[in-house]
Amino acid sequence: MRSFARELAGMPLIPRFAVAATVLGSVVGAIAGVLLGLDHPSTVWFALFEGAFLVGVAASLLGLLAGLIAYVLVTVWRHARRPTT
Repeated sequence: MRSFARELAGMPLIPRFAVAATVLGSVVGAIAGVLLGLDHPSTVWFALFEGAFLVGVAASLLGLLAGLIAYVLVTVWRHARRPTT
């Protein structure tokens, strides 16, 4: 776990947001899939993977978009603070 956090900290901003959103979305999707699949015990495992996949893909796209927006804002802010010569 420590090496994953170190690797994540060393990534550029856009991939960092995408990876973090994918992992978080996959965990939340898996939990939602299990909770929804409890009605039909024979399909719990499929619901777990389906929830993790569907929510994880959406979360990674949102993370990529958030990372892109953050990157643009930081770049513009740094450019605006740069002294002109």
